Amino acid sequence: VLLINKVRRLVLTELTDKISLVEQNRQTERELLAQEDSSLVTNLELCRFYLANGDARLARVRLEKLLVEHGRCAEIHLMLGKVAALQANFPRATSCFAEAARLAPELASDIASYRRERAEEYLGFYRQRRTSNRSAAIKMLLKGLACDENHEKISSLLLEELAKDLAVVAVAGPDHAELLKLWFAGLENNPGLASLLTPAQLAVLFYARGQLCFNAEDYAQALIFYQRAAAESPSDPRIQVAVFEASFNSSSLSYASRSCLLYTSDAADEEDSVDLGGRRI
Repeated sequence: VLLINKVRRLVLTELTDKISLVEQNRQTERELLAQEDSSLVTNLELCRFYLANGDARLARVRLEKLLVEHGRCAEIHLMLGKVAALQANFPRATSCFAEAARLAPELASDIASYRRERAEEYLGFYRQRRTSNRSAAIKMLLKGLACDENHEKISSLLLEELAKDLAVVAVAGPDHAELLKLWFAGLENNPGLASLLTPAQLAVLFYARGQLCFNAEDYAQALIFYQRAAAESPSDPRIQVAVFEASFNSSSLSYASRSCLLYTSDAADEEDSVDLGGRRI
């Protein structure tokens, strides 16, 4: 009973503090909204207040309106970048931060610090989830990289996670579709991820994705991924054969012809130069 009462007191104290803080925030908001002027200074103060209290939605609505008339205000772009980062709209965040830094170069260090803070939060989420939900944990790392492409720990962990999956991804099949979607979403949404990978690693991913498309008889899409794999590893005969087969099945015969020539021209000698039907060329 004593223990229960102690816990109750702790919970009630914490709840009372939270209620008090909410009331203080509401009072501050009312005071800011009650000000007669609609100056940029007052509006920026209100947006800072919203961001400080985690209300990115209200901040965004007001900032978007301010942007129309005050497009050269660096702080508006800075706060819009923060809002976008909080809402996981990383391309918009990058764009807004870049514009803020262009208008006010002295903000560059503040922007870098903010991006690092957000990245550290995602790193924390990764550590919480890596044993219970690996896919969700990797997504947290990818978001962390989108926040801060220069984060060495996140980059290192992503490479470790990818190394675990490459052997599985290399053998494409229906069971690996979700795994491939996870990494391809990362490549599409994180320009910095591709720069971390070697051409050989990228070739494995593109080839495996092509295999999935080919097995689903989506030959045109398979050809696109095979071509991307070939661009990363042009001397891999397995990829050149895949390009030919996808080209043939998708009726891209002109490309199939070029692929066949490339495939046979890489043969060690004339005896090894055979076409896909086994005839000597």
